[in-house]
Order: sequence, then C-alpha cells, then structure tokens
Amino acid sequence: MSALAAARKRVLGFALVGRNRVFFPQHALESWVEEGKARLVGETLAIPGGHMLELQSALRFTAELTESGDPHGLVGKVKTLEDVEALEGEHSSDSVVIGEEAYEVVEGFLATPDAELMADADGSDPVTRFLTGD
Repeated sequence: MSALAAARKRVLGFALVGRNRVFFPQHALESWVEEGKARLVGETLAIPGGHMLELQSALRFTAELTESGDPHGLVGKVKTLEDVEALEGEHSSDSVVIGEEAYEVVEGFLATPDAELMADADGSDPVTRFLTGD
C-alpha cells in the first residue's frame, strides 16, 4: 500500500483535489492542532519542516439525499464556499440545498501548498509524510 493510500485510510474524508490541493475535514484539522502536530497561523496551516498550506473553507459532497440523481454532478467533489454560493446553494452544517436537491457534505478546508512544499530535495512529499506520520 502506498503512503498516500495509507494516509487516506487514517484520515477519514481526506481527498486529493487536482494535482496540487488536498481537502482536510474540519475534525482532522482540529485534532492535529490540539495534538500539536500542526498549527494555524491565520488562514495558513503550518506543518512540520516549516511548510505552510494556505487554507480555504470548503465542502466535500458525499451524497445526494433527495434521490434525484445528482443533477449538479457534485457527489464526490470538493467545492469552496464561494463555489457553492455561485451555484445558489444554501449551506447549513452538514448539508447543502441547491434548488430542489439536498446534499450531505463534510465541512473542512481546501489546502494549497506553498511552491516549496511540492517536493523536498529528496523527492519525497512532505504532505504525505505529515499525513502518514513518517
């Protein structure tokens, strides 16, 4: 099993979003901060090694609840709060309503690493190391 696959299993709700972004559920981020594994500096998450991840509030769509077939194609996707507003969605806790459709969502953050975080000099990925505890 790859380190990234192991990280996904340990961090419920963790999701890659494109090549350079990752979704962290709110509960995971709170846990890391409480345990001293990471710290928040404004809208930035500082992880070991001096790396910084820019955070943006986001939602991970996990299910369409009205059985209308997910006409917006959102299940399995991560959207920022601004994206949801652009869709005229109403977000409340663990749900979003768009028109007649209701979705179950996980609240969290879309994290974008700084340019230096993409790979350390040895070619390893600091985000994966952080998630796997290596």
